[in-house]
Amino acid sequence: MSLYKVKATFTTSSLSYHPTALQNTLKYDGLSNAVAGKNNSDILDLNGTLSSTAKGSGFSTPQIIAITSSGNDKTANVTFKVDGTSDGSTPVTQTIDAVNQGTAFTTTLFKTVSKITVGGGNTTGSVSSGIGSILEESSHSAGQSVTYTVKAANIPKGISPLVVNLNTSGVTAFFDYGESFQANSREFLVDDDKISTLSSSTVNGALSLVGNSTITLASPHFVTIESAADDRSNYFLVKGQTSSSSTDQEWVQGTNAGSAISTKAFKTITSIEVVNGNSSTTHATSAGKLKAGVTDENKEYTVTVVAPQDSTDELNPHIVVISHSITQNGSVATAYNNEIANKSITIQDVNLPVSNDSIIKTDKNTNYTFKASDFKYSDADGDSIKKIKITQLEAKGDLELNGTDVTLNQEINISNIGQLVFKPANNQTFTVNKNLSSSSNYSIDGSNDPTLTLYKGYTYTFDMVGNGHPFYLKSTSATSGTANEYTTGVSRTGSSNSGSNGDKLVFTVPQNAPDTLWYQCSAHSGMLGKLNILDASGSGYGTFKFQVNDGLNYSASSANMKVNVGDSVETTIKYFAQNKTGTPTDQLIKSKTLVIKNSSGNEVYNGSYTTNNNGIVDLIGVSDGSYSMNYIITDSVRDQAINALDVSAVLDISSGLNSSPTSEQNVLADTNGDGNINALDVSKVLDMSSGLDNTSAIVFLRDATKSDPFSDKIINISSGNDLSLKAFLMGDLDGSYADVLAS
Repeated sequence: MSLYKVKATFTTSSLSYHPTALQNTLKYDGLSNAVAGKNNSDILDLNGTLSSTAKGSGFSTPQIIAITSSGNDKTANVTFKVDGTSDGSTPVTQTIDAVNQGTAFTTTLFKTVSKITVGGGNTTGSVSSGIGSILEESSHSAGQSVTYTVKAANIPKGISPLVVNLNTSGVTAFFDYGESFQANSREFLVDDDKISTLSSSTVNGALSLVGNSTITLASPHFVTIESAADDRSNYFLVKGQTSSSSTDQEWVQGTNAGSAISTKAFKTITSIEVVNGNSSTTHATSAGKLKAGVTDENKEYTVTVVAPQDSTDELNPHIVVISHSITQNGSVATAYNNEIANKSITIQDVNLPVSNDSIIKTDKNTNYTFKASDFKYSDADGDSIKKIKITQLEAKGDLELNGTDVTLNQEINISNIGQLVFKPANNQTFTVNKNLSSSSNYSIDGSNDPTLTLYKGYTYTFDMVGNGHPFYLKSTSATSGTANEYTTGVSRTGSSNSGSNGDKLVFTVPQNAPDTLWYQCSAHSGMLGKLNILDASGSGYGTFKFQVNDGLNYSASSANMKVNVGDSVETTIKYFAQNKTGTPTDQLIKSKTLVIKNSSGNEVYNGSYTTNNNGIVDLIGVSDGSYSMNYIITDSVRDQAINALDVSAVLDISSGLNSSPTSEQNVLADTNGDGNINALDVSKVLDMSSGLDNTSAIVFLRDATKSDPFSDKIINISSGNDLSLKAFLMGDLDGSYADVLAS
């Protein structure tokens, strides 16, 4: 039968947006901006970004309308009546019930919207309206999808399959069989003996498959088994795969001189067996001749559409069209041109916002109130920051929202960010009440022998109420009399032992204080309590982590809000191995004590700052300004790093053989720092390599962010701004000092 004599007809269903996708529709305000205080019979202003389109020529395809309530409009019996057209000219209307703090959706599709009317009662909060859409996603989920079905009828028997192809740009569309097998095209076929041709007689047990082997189909199809006689007492056990990898089977009851059809679509068929029950594997004999084939007649196949995340900032929303072509035997079946109408999918571009590391600085004893601009934020879609989430709590100090401690994963609307306050440690006064104390304990601020936390650099006053029980600070617990008294930073007002009413002991905690001290009565060794001593300033003192939200999504990862207290600059130092090959570069500078000079070349800090095992040093207390920095290494380390290769390299630069050295090579070659590379530098490196030069080996530091470390020797320090520095061992042109550091 010719294709052109009997032509299949194809139909598609309307679009079905997943409920989760609808909940994220167009930020809820594509048609109407959020407005509060709407009463019964009021009309929502159509003033959103899509309103002119909705009131004019209409959307490119009819859309689901979404109306969002911030309050409980369900209990208030609020309804929303949407008026518009279905096609630009045919009037259509639908009234929907409001929901509690969520979004209600029309089931009717609107090409234009002329009016949205509040009914039933007064709204309890703000209301906005938009359209249904799916969101772009980096990893697709069912919750951000839209589906429709494709169905064919009057498929001619026995012809080559008709193949429906999904043609897309900007979305991913595929025939979804509910399992792992998915494809952007599929066959539509009716062939009653494709699996097994008509048997010569009755069949006992298994049918003979075409080719006597597994039947593999290009697309899953429903299996037909046609009986020439009454096989209603028999079942046909179909085995195979319902997807590309899922083994499956189905018992199909026979018919009386007709075709039985499976309820599952099979991708492969390994066997069809006649059995005597709907769960039996015992073979039976058919009543007559049999044959087996496939059918797609009037079968609905689901197309799922998702939107991949991309870097393009499209208009919101944007329409993506899915077109359908039909081919046969690899060529376009022209008789089916435009047989299946295009599908227009509404996509919302929602590139995830990005949280970026931020730094704020506050002085000692000074609270910091956050601003929205403190939370570094970027969004490819241009959306503003809506809220933050605290994903890791502060290490020290207190982070409070409106006077209450912030909890882990607490969300904070950006409108409330002015209520978010960081409180570092503060100077503090304690009341030591002798009248409430006993020979076994002190009463301090109403508690017996409490453990107190004190911070270096802060001042604490102990006020005495009542007489007796001389009050001392000690380096060791439970000692007699005044033994092991700790006096550094301690002063007294009144009696020398702070034993009388109105006396005060004032303690300014020094930076070199031990981690633990004790307060104790000199007359009663068991009358004591512990003092924990902590750092109260520096880089990252109160650091916490946060994510940002653009109104729809949180950023994929958290960023650090570094809270610096006092004059602190976190500095990371690595060795610059310019010419090094075969071994790692950028080795960390660990356990090195820095010499810091001012712009006049005078030492201002020497011995106070030493890098840790991560190459980091916190320059607490270094005043803002311009400096140069270096550190000293031992002769033995220098001797390992500087050798004949370095001599040759500096000679090449001084003689012009190396006519284009990098600025880093110049730094390493200029051993005397005069800005010239000549015979003096060659001689210096030669002496260092041979051991004739036994002067201190100096490693100079440069700002790693500067493009020319040779000319720009100045390091600018600004409190609260971290530094990245590179270290240069003069004369080590091949970078072998990195080997020493790595060993």
